[in-house]
Amino acid sequence: MFHAWADMWSADWFRDWNIESMLSRLHIPVLAIQGENDEYGTIAQLDAIAAGVAGPAEVSLIPASGHSPHLQARDAVLAQMATFIDRICR
Repeated sequence: MFHAWADMWSADWFRDWNIESMLSRLHIPVLAIQGENDEYGTIAQLDAIAAGVAGPAEVSLIPASGHSPHLQARDAVLAQMATFIDRICR
C-alpha cells in the first residue's frame, strides 16, 4: 500500500497535478487548518486556499502539531472549528 501511494506521488505525470483552479467553485465558508510543523504541507497551500475560494475563508495554523492536527492538537482544532462555526452561523 505504501509503495502504491509513494509511487503515485513521485510519478513524473503527477508532478504538475494541482486542483487550485477548482477552488473558485467553493462558494461556502471554508476553514483551512494545518499543523505548524506539517512535514507534508506548506503555509503557501493555506494561502492558496484562502485566495482561491469564492466564499469567505479563514486559515488556521495550529501550533505544536504536524500533519494531523486533529489528532495531535485536538482541543485546539475543536476550538478553532467551534469559533468558526459560531461566527458563520450568526
